[in-house]
Amino acid sequence: MTEFLFLAVTLGGLALFILWESWQRRESAAKPLSRASMDSGFVPGSSNTVSILLTLGIVGFVFSLVLFDDPPSPPFTGKSSIISSVLYVSFGPLGIPVLVFALSIAVLVSCYFIRKKGLASTRK
Repeated sequence: MTEFLFLAVTLGGLALFILWESWQRRESAAKPLSRASMDSGFVPGSSNTVSILLTLGIVGFVFSLVLFDDPPSPPFTGKSSIISSVLYVSFGPLGIPVLVFALSIAVLVSCYFIRKKGLASTRK
């Protein structure tokens, strides 16, 4: 059941992204950059940072929900088994999902502040 829910949420998110991207492209035509914005330090691709952080934050949030539903348990294997073991011993079975949830929320909050700072600088 969890796998089906994860698949449904992922496909729904993809559909929403496709619709949002098509609406955004229709609303505004491409605008050439002014000489003033290029002289003041235009950085091409800087808006991609916000998109990447938003994507990572949402994926981390969904992954934390999956981990809350079925938390990992020992014995842990692989390169990160020491970290997983320490989290499990220190915080119990929900240590790993809480860490993933906290990190994804931190990424989403940083995305918000980066976006807010970018909008504030363009309004001046």
